[in-house]
Amino acid sequence: MRSVTSDRTPSSELAELRAGIKRLDLIFRNAVDIIVMIDASNGQILRVSDAVRGHLGYEPSGLVGMSFTELLPEEDGSFSPTPSGDSLRGMILDGVFLEQPLLAEDGSCRDFDMTASLVGNNHESLILVTLRDATERKRYEEKLHVRNSALDSSLSATAIAACDWTVTYANEALLTTWGFDCHEEELSGMPLRDLWVDDDSSRSLRDQMQISGKWTGEITCVRKNGEEFPALTMANTVLTETGDRVCMVFSFVDITARRKLEEELTALSLRDSLTGLYNRRGLLAVGEELLKTARRNDEEISVFFVDLDCLKRVNDLYGHDEGDEVLCEVASILRSATREHDLACRIGGDEFALLIRKKRGSGVSPIRKRLTASLDEHNRSSDKPCRISISVGCSSGDPSSHDVIADLLLRADRAMYTAKRKKKLARSDEDLLSCGGVTWREDADDPESD
Repeated sequence: MRSVTSDRTPSSELAELRAGIKRLDLIFRNAVDIIVMIDASNGQILRVSDAVRGHLGYEPSGLVGMSFTELLPEEDGSFSPTPSGDSLRGMILDGVFLEQPLLAEDGSCRDFDMTASLVGNNHESLILVTLRDATERKRYEEKLHVRNSALDSSLSATAIAACDWTVTYANEALLTTWGFDCHEEELSGMPLRDLWVDDDSSRSLRDQMQISGKWTGEITCVRKNGEEFPALTMANTVLTETGDRVCMVFSFVDITARRKLEEELTALSLRDSLTGLYNRRGLLAVGEELLKTARRNDEEISVFFVDLDCLKRVNDLYGHDEGDEVLCEVASILRSATREHDLACRIGGDEFALLIRKKRGSGVSPIRKRLTASLDEHNRSSDKPCRISISVGCSSGDPSSHDVIADLLLRADRAMYTAKRKKKLARSDEDLLSCGGVTWREDADDPESD
């Protein structure tokens, strides 16, 4: 029977042992952390890495034979002897000990994070201890704490979402803005899409985040109670050094107040401050909406150019305050003569305009009658020292025509000046201020105009 023999020879085992010792020496000489090898039976240091010189100031050879407990401050009882007093077994077990204080060679204490492992066989047990300076960890934790505190106290609502678009973090501002209880857990795991309205803006956000990882814009968000509000939103994807996606960070600013202010400022910019009517900018801006409605309803529009006669004379005789009063009275007359969906504007000092929707071919007699009746009623009931006289030009056209409002204004203005010139030739300013009334002319020849 053939015997089985090992390929290993004493010389090869010796060479392997020597190589292992060299590797161990290399580790102990070059390790960044302090490595301590301890005899578990008596707690004496058998070997310590060269890093102890830089961290604690000891020479490695000077610590060999010392008890590891001599490196501990006297008041530290973390490794007090076991009841038997003859072994460190049970005193230093496998585990991690954060901020373990150790005595430096100069007598100062320094904190280390310690990892202890009990290794050995039936004949011998060792404790392998690794000590890492806790300063860097504590500095990093402090930075994280500052960042987390900044996120928690940020005035802008902030959320962090996983790559599957579920919420993993929400700060207090977000919880408050959306009306959730001040417990982050209420939002944890919620689909991010539940925070906003599914519309073109939010879909653009998702698409751009998938493509470029960044997005800025306005979206409509939804509070817990269902109330919608506009929010300026900034989103960014967090990547690893290799470009893998880690998470997404979203910042929201409720712009309800800003939007309301913008609307108020826009309204103010479209209004005449004296009369409250739309100004020329308002005529063009709001007039576009009127044109859209007229086109949908297959209607035509008419523009009336209204000029207040003798305003300079009123200012000269009675003062500018009285002139302003007259302008406001004209505005009131125009409002009473128009319907809710018509547009009345003050486009200059003593010039006004009306933009009217009407059925095709219906003529302008109804608005003309209402305007005349409203002015006559005002003049009859007025206790002012003068009466109101106005000159009016009118022009009608197709709302689909190019630049129709500007074109009709120009034509109505020309018609108004034709009527005004004839009036001035026939009547004096004193007569106009004494009697008042309307002089009318349409863009096309109108026998009733004169």
